[in-house]
Amino acid sequence: IEKRERNNMQPLSNFLFTTAGMGEEIFLTRHNYPFFITSKKHLQQIKSLEKSSFPEKRSDRFSTMISNIKSNQMEKDWLRAAWICPIHKEGGGEMQMINLGGTANNAIVIHLPWMSKFHCWFLIYGPQEVYNIDGGSTNGTFLNEARLETNEKKNLKSGDIMRFGSQLEFEFYFPQDLWPQLPNFKNLLPY
Repeated sequence: IEKRERNNMQPLSNFLFTTAGMGEEIFLTRHNYPFFITSKKHLQQIKSLEKSSFPEKRSDRFSTMISNIKSNQMEKDWLRAAWICPIHKEGGGEMQMINLGGTANNAIVIHLPWMSKFHCWFLIYGPQEVYNIDGGSTNGTFLNEARLETNEKKNLKSGDIMRFGSQLEFEFYFPQDLWPQLPNFKNLLPY
């Protein structure tokens, strides 16, 4: 059985810890691929909320799981945390297709109830050419507040705001643009 490489979401605090003290040249050598990272706006919301007062209101429909106490707690935990995810496959070459969704057969897995099984995907044509395409998701893929139509291909630029459903918001960055932003993200961490 062939082993699949998988991009996992990782806690932003862990990523910042492993890159602390790293110079820009080393960072760019080790991380020569784009990322999405919990948006600064979402980090500010996390910082301002007490755990007990986290919003209970859900406006998304469940796509892949049935709502229950466990899934509701998992959703709250995800929304209270800061995440970063590389958009690449190890050994995948310069041109890549990376799919994102709520089930294990995706390269990037966000196992939340409102994520569609195959939510969206990224096309990478080179170091500075990345596109986001919605895969017919139930709750939508948004780029800079505009909902993408199914199979609509949008070019990504550093600083673009991507949202999956109504609450999970990220910023997209190429590595050379992420590097100077890392201190800003670190200062916004709620913990």
